[in-house]
Amino acid sequence: MTDLSMPSSSVRLGAAVPVPAPDVDENATGDVAVAKPSTKKRPLHKQLAFTLFMTGGMVTLMSLYNTALHTWFNFTLFDWLSGMLLRWPIAFAVSLTIGDVIAKRVLMPLVRKIASPSGWIASHIIPFCKVNAMVPFMTFFASLLSVGISQDLLPLWAFTYVTTLPAALAANVALVGPLARKMYRLVFSEKF
Repeated sequence: MTDLSMPSSSVRLGAAVPVPAPDVDENATGDVAVAKPSTKKRPLHKQLAFTLFMTGGMVTLMSLYNTALHTWFNFTLFDWLSGMLLRWPIAFAVSLTIGDVIAKRVLMPLVRKIASPSGWIASHIIPFCKVNAMVPFMTFFASLLSVGISQDLLPLWAFTYVTTLPAALAANVALVGPLARKMYRLVFSEKF
């Protein structure tokens, strides 16, 4: 006959279950402090690599999206690639300069005044702010390349901006951001 009784080491209903302690740091005097998340800045080469991954992915998708939108899907691979390769260095420079300044120094303080973001929301606020900071510049540059300085520039820019912003936000959060973080983890063996 099989013994169905519980072994003596099993947890009984109502018994206290030990909870693992958080990571702690004990200094030489014996004081214990709970470890805090690291806030140290990433080395420049890692920041540049992540920016390359992000701008490369965003420019690839958004160039395809805008080329298809403005030509009604009547374009060649050369049209798309030439636009993409021309815009990538510009997006990289804008991301490191204007995008970072506007997103981190102007928009983030406004967001912090409204709410105290944490968790998933906090991890998406900087990309959201950065997209909102970069789209006006990148769409203006793309419109300038398309029609030059002419009377059509501002109407084209306005149309491109309005149609690109929602697509850029969705692409950043749903596809490019996760892929860029995955590429970063593969290259540097650490989370971004």
